[in-house]
Amino acid sequence: MVRTALALALAIALATSASAYDRLYTGGTAAVAEAPSFGIEGSALFFIADSAFDADGESQDWPDGTRFSGKWFPVKIWYVPAPGLEVGVSPIFRMDTMEFASIEDDYSGTGIGDTWAWARYSFSDEPVLSARLGAKLPTGNDEVLAEEEELILGSGQTDIDLSLMVGLPAGEGLLDVAFGYRLRMERGEDDDVVGEVSYAPGVKPGDEIHFLLGYSHRIGEAVKLRLGADGFFGAEPTKDGESIPSEVPGENEPAMSGVFINPGVDYVFQNGVRVGVDVHYPLMGASIEKHTGFGITVGFNS
Repeated sequence: MVRTALALALAIALATSASAYDRLYTGGTAAVAEAPSFGIEGSALFFIADSAFDADGESQDWPDGTRFSGKWFPVKIWYVPAPGLEVGVSPIFRMDTMEFASIEDDYSGTGIGDTWAWARYSFSDEPVLSARLGAKLPTGNDEVLAEEEELILGSGQTDIDLSLMVGLPAGEGLLDVAFGYRLRMERGEDDDVVGEVSYAPGVKPGDEIHFLLGYSHRIGEAVKLRLGADGFFGAEPTKDGESIPSEVPGENEPAMSGVFINPGVDYVFQNGVRVGVDVHYPLMGASIEKHTGFGITVGFNS
């Protein structure tokens, strides 16, 4: 019983909270490529967490021997069919493991996570001004302990994200700023889900305000240095239009927030191939795991 309760609580938290990598915002830029053009990139991301930010924003270590590790392989594919218009999709393959201090067996989840799709339009080139509409599709497995010792990989509900992005010259580099609002839908009926956690039937996860602040600087023609920060501020989940009391243990997740930093470097070859290395670090937050990691990305722009 203790084993199931512990696994259930952590599986819920890992599936519904944000990490230090947001496929719409982390490393994003306001600029849209020239039409017609095509781009694709694949990443290998490695994350670990052995602590979390509690509801008050304080760092809390997990018991010794309790640790999350994730190997995430997102792919981004985009196409610019007309001047200023970009459409894209980003599926992700995940391999997650949760080690527990109090039990011998690890819990794991392997498979496709939730998928993001988006459309973006650039209104101006100087300064760069664009608007983006994104949708997160619940393609990841979201059944609570669908099989023994299995972690869930998706939230089971759809998100709609609308953002405004601006790109400005800053000295010898480029500054990118983005602000967005993420509307989170409630999950449909599913008898396999129990409790009143934020992805349970009839519960609407809290909407979120997202932001991005990034600076990039070129060294010669091939090397680009990047320093970025992104994050979000969320509201409490609701049921039937009313807040769920956060003091009831195990019945909901309190409002979540997070701020993450993302330094990186790219090497761009003359044939359009780009190789990048990134570090992902949680700077502050509330009610989220402290996912720390790094990533390697290979991309191509036609």
